[in-house]
Amino acid sequence: MPNQIFKRVGFVCALLWAAWCASSAWAQSQNSRALAFFKTGNEERDLQRKAAAYQRAVEIDSTFAEAYYNLGMVYKQLQDYPRTEQYLRKANSFKPNRFTSEQRNRLLYELALALKKQKKAAEAESMLREAKANITDKKLRSMASFELGKLLFEANRVADALEELRDGQRIDASSQTYFKNLIQIAERNLALQAQYDRATQAEKRGEWQEARALFTQIQTQKADFNDV
Repeated sequence: MPNQIFKRVGFVCALLWAAWCASSAWAQSQNSRALAFFKTGNEERDLQRKAAAYQRAVEIDSTFAEAYYNLGMVYKQLQDYPRTEQYLRKANSFKPNRFTSEQRNRLLYELALALKKQKKAAEAESMLREAKANITDKKLRSMASFELGKLLFEANRVADALEELRDGQRIDASSQTYFKNLIQIAERNLALQAQYDRATQAEKRGEWQEARALFTQIQTQKADFNDV
């Protein structure tokens, strides 16, 4: 069930990614050739050719922050997360006025997801928290909460995950379904953990019958919980 929820949210993100890409209207290169390749990248449908066009743009103008950003987003679509990280970090390295505050927060959000895909959980968590604290768009802020809650859940920090997921659910009413499903799973895991703790405490006290009964109840509800 968690995987189905995560895939559904991933699909929503994929639908929105193009809207977050830098457009020709606010591209800030002074080099006409770089801008031409940037425009080609924006118009190209094939992802490999899109990447090649943006790559040419940054080769011509190594300070073309918007092209680095779009290049990172293309590699996200190609599921090449090391390169996604590489180019989004490069885009983020330019002075703040190259992006609006909302664009930079979206950049941080996308960079955090690339880090999370590579199991760089601590940095991803920090970046998601930073992005969420500053994002004004409700849907994106809610998605940052969901991704943060998911990260915490996967790290077995279930109580923290629940707090984050409930906060995200409050932010955007249109996102209720996938928050609700993961919250239910997290609540169930938290209840099982409390039951598991009681069982291990009973075991330590030598109350074997009570411990065995509790472990049996846990196994009935979720056979693979904590290797019971």
